[in-house]
Amino acid sequence: APPSWGGEAEELLTGAVERLALSGRGRARSARVAATIAALSGAERVATEHIAEALSYRPPKELLP
Repeated sequence: APPSWGGEAEELLTGAVERLALSGRGRARSARVAATIAALSGAERVATEHIAEALSYRPPKELLP
């Protein structure tokens, strides 16, 4: 089963969407990458570190506020 989402991870992703002006597609892609990272690490829940790592893979120009 795919990892479930923790409350703090969801809050971090929502904050990133607002600060970085990510589109719906960008949010979905970041969430999918974070879930994959969590699954590969054997975690049962997506944590803030998985979200942070997923966001670190975004192109630098997209990370500017």
